Amino acid sequence: MAKKIEKPQPQSAPEGADTAGVEELGVLYPERTLTIGNEKVVVNEIGFVQSLMLHDHVSPIVAAIEALMTASNEAPDFLQVTKVFATNRAATIELLMAATGKDAAWLNGLNAVQGHQLLLIFWGTNADFFIQSAMNELAIRREQARLSAGARSTQPSSPTDTGPTNSGGTPPAS
Repeated sequence: MAKKIEKPQPQSAPEGADTAGVEELGVLYPERTLTIGNEKVVVNEIGFVQSLMLHDHVSPIVAAIEALMTASNEAPDFLQVTKVFATNRAATIELLMAATGKDAAWLNGLNAVQGHQLLLIFWGTNADFFIQSAMNELAIRREQARLSAGARSTQPSSPTDTGPTNSGGTPPAS
């Protein structure tokens, strides 16, 4: 069963502080921080331009998530997503590097627990992006199928009869 991952609640600002800008930035550029070893690691959300630059890495993951959603008619749980990331290792490593600013050597140095924690935080930060992308692809495919099916099911119109009739002459008016 899927479990919802709650976003960590931000700590409250000092009384009287203007936090409107900070809250807006949190919506525009969500990020999460975790500590791995003695190092704080910031995991950023994949933004629009970044998603375009990472398209080749994003596409197979979105396609796999779309397939899971098509099969179950619901969003995948983290165990399913972990399998998707494992199946698409090279893409996952590129996405983790982009989201954290760390290099492949740093990622290779993580132990299993640290790597799993990083992947969990990465998914928590970027799940909306991947799920929405998969839903968009699914909606496009369904609409294409609907339009394609509609075109085949339309019956041709009957031909117009413009030739002479054999009903004889028109009776005279009385």
